[in-house]
Amino acid sequence: MKKTLKFINLGFAALVGVTAFAMPAVAQTTDEECNKIYNEKFGVNRKDKPDVAYEAAKEHQAKCKGKDADIDKYLEGWIPKYLKAKLEFDFGNAYTSKNYPDVYKFGKEILNNEPERVDVLIKLGYSGYLADKAGNSTFQTDAIVYGKKALQMLEAGKAPTKWDLFKDKGEAEGWLTYGLGAILQKTSPKEAATYYYKSTKTDSIFKTSSAAYLLIAKYYQAEFSKFNEEVDKKWKDVPITDDKKADLKADEDKLGAFLDRWADALARAISVETNAESKKLWTGILTDIFTERYKKKKEDLGADVSKYIAVVQKNPLPDPNSELKPAPIMEVPVDTTTSTTAAKPIASIASTTAPEVGTANPNGTAAKTTGATAKATTVKAPAKGKGSKAKKPR
Repeated sequence: MKKTLKFINLGFAALVGVTAFAMPAVAQTTDEECNKIYNEKFGVNRKDKPDVAYEAAKEHQAKCKGKDADIDKYLEGWIPKYLKAKLEFDFGNAYTSKNYPDVYKFGKEILNNEPERVDVLIKLGYSGYLADKAGNSTFQTDAIVYGKKALQMLEAGKAPTKWDLFKDKGEAEGWLTYGLGAILQKTSPKEAATYYYKSTKTDSIFKTSSAAYLLIAKYYQAEFSKFNEEVDKKWKDVPITDDKKADLKADEDKLGAFLDRWADALARAISVETNAESKKLWTGILTDIFTERYKKKKEDLGADVSKYIAVVQKNPLPDPNSELKPAPIMEVPVDTTTSTTAAKPIASIASTTAPEVGTANPNGTAAKTTGATAKATTVKAPAKGKGSKAKKPR
């Protein structure tokens, strides 16, 4: 057994020797070849063809590292700068070309290294709104996260080094809050109404546009209709005895509160709207709301409705999160001779599709307002700023 093991060991040693002998020697790159890579591949392409220069830089590091300390040091500094510039270029290019998967891919890569890049956070929040308007809801969750974070940073006084997509803080806050409202509208209507409310408080177009006010009005319309159905079922064929009057009064007050909020938001939309057809249509709906709220005939409410529209902006817009209670902004005598448990149907403000605010997009074009019954004045979205156009990395 010992002889056999010795033979095996000798055989293994011999095999190693043969293998080592058969291995070809690795060719060393000459100084002349290294100079060619650096000068003729990297140097001449560094400015106009940085992608080609990058490949040359990697080749030089792989074949020539250690031959020239100065060149090694330069390339070690140039390569990460190139990669950072390329990432910025790819991100900007994806945004201007509406390639939203790449917008989020490259944007997240940037944030991995620079988590407080407000300009990137703004674009990621805004891109989700643009994609959503184009029928792509894939990025809604990301847009909500990044949009909220961008708003928090703006509110804390942090701003981009240079404004490009939006002209200033007010415009950025306006579009981000409005965009969040649009994204949240189907899944979280109250939260959406809150963001629409916030957009009207920003120093932006939404102070003088009917869009946010109209969407807030639609929210209260939906809440009123839903609660009205509940009240109708609850009190249908129920005798109103003394012990039930307080409960009935509470329900009627809540219905009145919804009508007050609905009327308030709709009147604000009318007060800033410039389209005569829309103003006329919405004023008719507002008159219907007054008819139900004050139990009076339409022909007796013309002056009250006009006055209401004229003074509505002098009062603060109610926060959707504030306590819901009856709060008419002006005194209108109520006809107490008419009493109902459930309100009469009131005309819809518009279709279930949210009105466009000049569909915001990278090219700054404004889309026509949608809606089966009304058109809201379009608001031109911010054009792509100088910084939105990607620059080639140097």
